[in-house]
Amino acid sequence: MDNNSNDSILMAIAVVAVLGAIILAAMVIGAPRSDFDRPVNIASFEQALESKGLHVCEESDINWTTSPGFISGKLFDIGTNCSNHDPNRPGARVWVAKFESVGARDAAMRNFETGRRSIGPGMAWSNGPLAIFVDGNRKSEVDSVLREAVASIGEQKGRG
Repeated sequence: MDNNSNDSILMAIAVVAVLGAIILAAMVIGAPRSDFDRPVNIASFEQALESKGLHVCEESDINWTTSPGFISGKLFDIGTNCSNHDPNRPGARVWVAKFESVGARDAAMRNFETGRRSIGPGMAWSNGPLAIFVDGNRKSEVDSVLREAVASIGEQKGRG
């Protein structure tokens, strides 16, 4: 009887693990994405930050030429006050990348959501041809305002 009990327990654990993996995959793969034809650009993102009281403390171009369909993008270190900006611990570090097709944008988001970011701290949104990624630790006062700023431009949230 002990052997049958152990087999039943192992079978139940295996079923739960498989169901958990299926649910996780459905959440990541089935995350809603915005309409690709929405007219939005990187300047819209910057204006949304400014309107919510966030400041770009550092900015640089990104060159993701190995990412299929990548057109252009910027990396932003943002904060509520740039006078105390620490490049090793920004308020938030945000990548905004423009892609030439919905497939390229969504593939980049899936890559970020399943492979690039650490579980938990990252966020990803889509907005028209833009993919917006936030990775790593964020200061709480910046995090909530950043979410409001991105929501104000009509994003669709990925998982994160």
